Amino acid sequence: MPENPGKRPTAVCDAARSALGQIVTLRLDGVHDRVARDCARLAITMRSSLFLDISPARMRSYQALQARDLGEQGENISPVLRRYCQDSDKKADLIDWLSELCGPAITDIRFDENAQQEVMLQVVETNGMPITARSLSDGTLRFLGVLAALITAPEGSMVLIEEIENGLHPTRIHLLVELLEQVTRDRGIQVLATTHSPWLLQHLCDESLGNAVVFGRVPEEEGTIARRLKDLKDFEAVADRTAVDRLFSTGWLERAL
Repeated sequence: MPENPGKRPTAVCDAARSALGQIVTLRLDGVHDRVARDCARLAITMRSSLFLDISPARMRSYQALQARDLGEQGENISPVLRRYCQDSDKKADLIDWLSELCGPAITDIRFDENAQQEVMLQVVETNGMPITARSLSDGTLRFLGVLAALITAPEGSMVLIEEIENGLHPTRIHLLVELLEQVTRDRGIQVLATTHSPWLLQHLCDESLGNAVVFGRVPEEEGTIARRLKDLKDFEAVADRTAVDRLFSTGWLERAL
């Protein structure tokens, strides 16, 4: 923050409506032109973003073949992946990711179509046993939903996911982190995800870990404080001596705010 930040005007918003929307559409008194322009760009980005709230229950049914969007809850995963798997190389990559997650390993992905022009995915284990989406575990479906979102979202887009580790066994969290870092790097996708998992932090690369944001409340401040980990005092030195998951579980991160 500069020593002399200048005036800090206050704009009054209607509490029943989005503050961002009011700044963009109503040009509220007291809002600087640059703030208004930045808010307009933010609104455009948010409108084009995918807010992912995976629901395994919604993924276990037949869906229309012509469905093209995954859906916020992943409900259209079967038709979306059916279209994606028409490329044999992409299908092979998808099977590789699933094989890392599942035991026994997955050797194929198939799609069962019914007379109503609907489709449901099946995974085939090494013993040749097909398992439909209806019988897959919540954890497998959640991982598959995140995977499908990242590999089918338009390049350069933003995907938002709350509690990204939900339903996933702790021993497989490293795979989730590997997926996030590889796909975002290769496809230029930005992922904003929340987590309460110290294991997830432990597996992040140094760059991703430093850019992670911790939220907390401190007595002397109003509202919630947000800080990047790399901006916390002594974070790098302390992290070198102590596993990151310990900093998370012992409350060091919140105290460092």
